[in-house]
Amino acid sequence: MRTSVGVFLAVWLAAGPALADLEGAIAAREAGEYEAALSEFKTLAKAGSADAQVYLALMYREGQGVAQDFAESAAWFRRAAEQGNVEAQSTLGVYYAEGFGVEKDLVTASAWFRRAAEQGDANAQNSLGSLYKNGLGVAQDHEEAAKWYGLAALSGHPIAQKNLGRLYAKGRGVPRDLVRAYQWLTLAADGGVYEARRTLARIGQDMTPEEIEAARRRAAEWRPDDAAHAN
Repeated sequence: MRTSVGVFLAVWLAAGPALADLEGAIAAREAGEYEAALSEFKTLAKAGSADAQVYLALMYREGQGVAQDFAESAAWFRRAAEQGNVEAQSTLGVYYAEGFGVEKDLVTASAWFRRAAEQGDANAQNSLGSLYKNGLGVAQDHEEAAKWYGLAALSGHPIAQKNLGRLYAKGRGVPRDLVRAYQWLTLAADGGVYEARRTLARIGQDMTPEEIEAARRRAAEWRPDDAAHAN
């Protein structure tokens, strides 16, 4: 027991200052003290802190305390992503999808999106769904698109809700169901997605008042943690 306690204390004492330094660097960045924050993030990032690597990548991306450099930003996001940091994995997927700081590569983008999506990142799930829907970097597969859109939609991601609603409206990857389509599109519209409103107006022309009312009721009752409304 003494040995276990001793090991625990040694780990805690070693981690304590690093955690304090990270919090101090974050506070400095938020206060606009970019040079001080950058210096501390660099020290921690080089020592292997994934969180510091993400912050350092963000500072290079935004040009905070340093010249804007997407290549350097991508390099630090990659180091954090390789350690399993979900934010870094999702962001690196965007970098490869758009060619920010790296050569555009949709296959690599899909791989990073998948790693983040499997950890539950809604942005990555929605992005991976879009790659499957359009056959970009992966073979086109509307069922896979619906799967990933659905997971993101369940967490309350408005754009994924719009995308899932459109699949239901067209019957792609899922059975055509205008009530479910209207439900998800209503949630997306409530979340500020303007495109969802236009699709609502269009599909509403093919629905009865009772169907529209049922869809609106489902949307009003839905909660992000309520999986019963997924289907």
